[in-house]
Amino acid sequence: MSKALKVLGVTTSYPLNVRSASGIFVQRLYSELAKLCELRVVTPAGDEQNSETRSLKVHPVRYAPRKFRKLAQQPGGIPVALKANPLLVLLVPLMVISMLIAVARRARNVDLIHANWAVSGVIAGLVGRFRGIRVVTTLRGADVSAGSRLSKLILAWAVTLSDEVVVVSQSMLALCLERFPDQRSRFHCVENGVDRFECEATARPSECLRLLSVGSLIPRKRIDVLIDALTAAPPGLELTVVGDGPLRNALQAQVAALQLQDRVCFLGEVAPDGLNQIYEAHDILVHCSESEGRPNAVLEALRAGLAVVLSDIPVHRELLQASAAGWTFDSGCPEALVQVLDGVLCDPQQLRQRQSMARSWADNCLPSWGQCASQYLQLFMATKA
Repeated sequence: MSKALKVLGVTTSYPLNVRSASGIFVQRLYSELAKLCELRVVTPAGDEQNSETRSLKVHPVRYAPRKFRKLAQQPGGIPVALKANPLLVLLVPLMVISMLIAVARRARNVDLIHANWAVSGVIAGLVGRFRGIRVVTTLRGADVSAGSRLSKLILAWAVTLSDEVVVVSQSMLALCLERFPDQRSRFHCVENGVDRFECEATARPSECLRLLSVGSLIPRKRIDVLIDALTAAPPGLELTVVGDGPLRNALQAQVAALQLQDRVCFLGEVAPDGLNQIYEAHDILVHCSESEGRPNAVLEALRAGLAVVLSDIPVHRELLQASAAGWTFDSGCPEALVQVLDGVLCDPQQLRQRQSMARSWADNCLPSWGQCASQYLQLFMATKA
């Protein structure tokens, strides 16, 4: 029965070549979902030549000449792109209209449209109303936490136009129910999955604590807080930064100004398949974000057996309460982060305990992407009925 279900996925972020990590969690979900139903994906084209090698049917939508396609498929997505270059707002109508036309064309003979993020939810919702097709929208974090009037309006439209709305964490669910109390029955929580892989603990020199940061180099990730903390932290801390984005040059300049070049290494964007070895080679993931939905980097680090040091925001508290695999610090406060890291250096036994808790909890409690896809399929089938 499930094989007969035809789903159209709509997303503003999706990896269009094997090197890209943009929207990789959407691709991982869809790869598993495609085993359970018929699935096609519509996404904006990027500014690079597409070299998609995966089996999914992906339809990149051209909305401008290639060198001007900077709105989507970039670190941080559309909001960050607009902040970095306000002139890109001129391309928003072109992208929205192009996506509307493409989704309307591809939506013929499908049973359901699944949208990722609020902007896609509005596009899918309009097409769904026009064609009489059910729409399920997944909100993934930044689209819920954004505070501008326009962002709140887009979110409200997405919720109104969708038949069902999925969020990826319990803290997001609580926030959405507070904002949309009259729409409680539409909301569901389906947590992101993680890939399963076998890893072996690597030798960890006691005199050095290897810190890792994984994520887009954009303002809300607050990598600057972590770099500032290193200036006051005791010796024996080394940091690897994985990711790319508009703040890379500024962050590298910050490292140079603080004379931390021998302690901080920028790897840039790493192909998703190469991240496992990087996790294995480190002790702690540090995540300083101001807001998140359910950060996949943290989930992957826990799965790899890393302890985590996380900014004190709702979803981080949710993860640490469940896993007991790390520590929180006051968001945006380098001094508080230094205090936590100093404590970790002074108590290596506690670090090993947290690392053991991380792997145990991930193995027993985190869903795989296959399990995540099965939950979506159940929701899709219920929605169809």
